[in-house]
Amino acid sequence: YLTLDGGNTRTNVHKNLRFDDNIGAVFGSGAALKLHSDGSNGIIDNFQGILYIRQQVDDQDIVFQSDDGSGSVTTYFTIDGSITRNKFHKNLHILDNVYAEFGGNNDLRLVHDGTNSEIDNATGDLIIKNRADDGDILFQSDDGSGGLTDYVRIDGANSVVTFSKDFKAGDNVKANFGAASDLQIYHSGTQSYIDHTGTGNLYLRTPNGQSIYLQDENGQALAQFTDGGGSFLYHNASLRLSTTSAGITVGGGLIVADDGTIGSESDTDA
Repeated sequence: YLTLDGGNTRTNVHKNLRFDDNIGAVFGSGAALKLHSDGSNGIIDNFQGILYIRQQVDDQDIVFQSDDGSGSVTTYFTIDGSITRNKFHKNLHILDNVYAEFGGNNDLRLVHDGTNSEIDNATGDLIIKNRADDGDILFQSDDGSGGLTDYVRIDGANSVVTFSKDFKAGDNVKANFGAASDLQIYHSGTQSYIDHTGTGNLYLRTPNGQSIYLQDENGQALAQFTDGGGSFLYHNASLRLSTTSAGITVGGGLIVADDGTIGSESDTDA
């Protein structure tokens, strides 16, 4: 059962040692390390310095196993010595107000405070990457009825950003286009503006054979410009001026400015 090995100055135990409840195997001159059972739980107590768990065999692992929920055991966590990596085999559950922290100075932190979830970056840029060929980055949220829907999709296959819901900018918040914000679209709180502030011209273009319409909020025509056809100006939804292949056509009376060089019947709607 027991051999006192004088050659190696050690005691060899050939059978199991059994310690009764609350009787510990104690190590160190000051009983710094103690292994025992309290009758319900197995306990490792360290009372001095750091508690080290070491695997000294080259390319071997430390494996943490527990019950698998059905009477057997399964691996929950592996310290993989061959690839120098920690591997989680089950979900990692971090409780409310407990941070997952990354970086030497806790530069990136993830937390749920019991109500909201937060990604908090304290140093440099926060970069979200998708390295999968033709893969997308999707921003999803509640669809208003308990489900999920896309709001923004960064489409890696087509190299476009797709908005699936309305985009709302507050007053005096500009949608800027061009390297020097050459084109700006915004609402000032009282007026709406399209400002062309850069070089060159401002173009409104339409496909061949199609028209550009200007309408009021009720859909009544203000102006129409047709590719390959006429241009039309309206007053109170009534056509007043149109271009033709021969020139122009005037609807109603022709009124000229105060120089009086051209006269016609008065137009009370003018």
